[in-house]
Amino acid sequence: MTPVAPDVPAVEVQIIEMTNAYRAKNSLGAVHRNAALDKAARAYAEYLSRTNTFAHDADGRQPSARAEAAGYTYCQIAENLAMALDSRGFTTSALANQAVEGWIKSPSHRKNLLAPYVKEIGVAVTRVPDKHPKYVSVQLFGRPTSEMYAFRISNRARQSVDYTFGGETHEIGPGYSVQHKTCEPGYIAFDIAGKSAGKVQSRYTAADGQSYRLSQDRSGQIRIEIEPVSGR
Repeated sequence: MTPVAPDVPAVEVQIIEMTNAYRAKNSLGAVHRNAALDKAARAYAEYLSRTNTFAHDADGRQPSARAEAAGYTYCQIAENLAMALDSRGFTTSALANQAVEGWIKSPSHRKNLLAPYVKEIGVAVTRVPDKHPKYVSVQLFGRPTSEMYAFRISNRARQSVDYTFGGETHEIGPGYSVQHKTCEPGYIAFDIAGKSAGKVQSRYTAADGQSYRLSQDRSGQIRIEIEPVSGR
């Protein structure tokens, strides 16, 4: 009996559609197909098929290095791999479903499917030379550097102010402005002098395009003004 052969390009499309359906079910935005990520995924799928290997570093590189080599300037990269073997072959839907359902059931792969800040996706499916129908699927998620989050802090106070962002503590002197760029949004905490002894911490969500202006009133109290988000 001749094994069933899937329509490989259609499998790739269905993997993306199923991925976006799963993200939507979990209140996350859709990811959009990117040519450079497709190129990286296809090159690696072909490598895994040709060498009959199966690992994220089978070629001695990490997914980020392969994406970069394909021309993708990344801020975030995540990769899922799947292998499927069946002597009866696969229908188009069955092959796509096996890959995505397998990723959903795996905590580490599910984490990539539900990465909240990725914007783009690349998918490639290739057949592995074998006695029976065998396929490898490569799925890449990315967020390009052009989509980095950026916010600005301006200190118009008469003293330096310490603040924490991304697990690091910074100091901004009077009259200075600084811009931060990051791949993920986070929290910014300003350490400011309180009316009582010591300091108090003011914590904000660092929003993209936001501007935080520090000033000082007559009593010496630091004030934080949040300017409207720009048209980014």
